[in-house]
Amino acid sequence: MKSLDVSELLAVPKLTTYISQVEQELGVILATANPHIRQPLKRLIKAHSKRLRPVFIIAVAASQGAKIDKTIIRSCVPVELAHIGSLVHDDIMDEATTRWRVPTINSQEGVDQAILIGDYLFAKAFEQAAKVSQELAGLIGLSLAALCDGQSREMADQHNLDRTIDSLQKAHYGKTGALFEVACQIGGISAGLPPFQVKALANYGKNFGMAFQLIDDVLDLLSTEELSGKPVGNDVTEGIYTLPVLLSLKGPSGKSLRALLSSHKKIDNSLLIDRLLRDGSLKKTIQKIQKYNQAAAAELSKFTATAALTDLKNLPETYLSLALGHYVAPAYRSAVTDLLA
Repeated sequence: MKSLDVSELLAVPKLTTYISQVEQELGVILATANPHIRQPLKRLIKAHSKRLRPVFIIAVAASQGAKIDKTIIRSCVPVELAHIGSLVHDDIMDEATTRWRVPTINSQEGVDQAILIGDYLFAKAFEQAAKVSQELAGLIGLSLAALCDGQSREMADQHNLDRTIDSLQKAHYGKTGALFEVACQIGGISAGLPPFQVKALANYGKNFGMAFQLIDDVLDLLSTEELSGKPVGNDVTEGIYTLPVLLSLKGPSGKSLRALLSSHKKIDNSLLIDRLLRDGSLKKTIQKIQKYNQAAAAELSKFTATAALTDLKNLPETYLSLALGHYVAPAYRSAVTDLLA
């Protein structure tokens, strides 16, 4: 199935051209790496990526009347390098064998090489950010620190049946929200906006990122590897209890679910989904996503409306509907339609 392309949902002229320029910059950076780094990364980068974070930088800047010049394009590069580096390290921790339908670096070149390649990407992110400005380098540093914080929290809570929703949200911010926050912040800074408006845009990105992670968690339950391009159903197996499971544990059938998870037996994913649908946990998760989406849209209500800004304002809710329609397995599509009602 064709990947959902967010850039098609935004009224930014020449957006695909700008993203192609980001791709070219990434290619130049890759060309300087030794073959042991270059070839695995080339496989991964060419396989698939929405380049969502660069899309947000460009769309936010354009929505505020900024000319998309070489500096803005170069500002996109370290953010994307940081994101790709985080995925390489994610795949190591998840022991994933595929991403975007191609072999992961850890599965093909080995864990040691994957660690080095992830570190290489982080180092290059700092290098490229420093070439743009000290401020950008600082933002990349903050986002990477938040990423490590989020992943650390998640690892500490593996198989923790008493994981709190507050702890989950802090992990989500570090893993996903922070880099979207920084992307939108960079877009605002690039447009020369005053600090209070940059902050509003950063909040928009943060809320979108939090919703985005929850959607990813829902799809880990409801999608298939064929549709999503990556293994699914891993979270519960690995002891990563996401919001639908945590809500179910706190619900009327929580005692039986706790006993099931405590047994460490392989869980039938379809039976788990049926439980989460019946007890309303998936419904409540969708409602939480919608609250994040509403908070994101509210931040953009502070700006003068333009076509590009209106599309950004509508994007969180549009992305929710399209992602669930695009990636949910056929067996659950009617149930998801009811959840969104």
